[in-house]
Amino acid sequence: MDKWETREKNDKANVTYYYNRERRMEGAGRYARFAESLHHAKRPGLLRTMTATRSLAMLFYGLIFMLVAAFLVDWVSGGKESARLAGWSYSMDALWFEGDAYLSLRRERGLGAREAGLATVRVTVGGQAAEGEFLPGVHELKLKLPAVAKPEWAAALIVSGDSQAELAVRMR
Repeated sequence: MDKWETREKNDKANVTYYYNRERRMEGAGRYARFAESLHHAKRPGLLRTMTATRSLAMLFYGLIFMLVAAFLVDWVSGGKESARLAGWSYSMDALWFEGDAYLSLRRERGLGAREAGLATVRVTVGGQAAEGEFLPGVHELKLKLPAVAKPEWAAALIVSGDSQAELAVRMR
């Protein structure tokens, strides 16, 4: 600091502080100057902090590896709950309750979608199969199929015109 610190603009109400850090540090000891030099040091970033020691680095990279592995396993083994067909978004949900499989298929308008036409749906749960249709203006289709034991998956094939989409979901 070149000037003494003051708070007020009016000289009569002004309180003068006579402390000057630079002058004070000139006469300070070696350890005090070292401690003061650390005060303005740049802090390491998050990645440097997480990998500062070998054990922290192993924990950090192990955690990253496990997260990536979990996402890959979910992506590879997971079904396809929704699909786009002719600008429309189709999604399916499946529930098993007391010996029956309840399926709910929804159709929602997407960007650039034409007018909803006829869409044929073929659903398979375990060994049972059923068919249904999305008529123009209908946006939800509900089906009930008998299933004595809880099946793992439910699958649907949706055909609209000359294009088709497949959906597969785990049974809840």
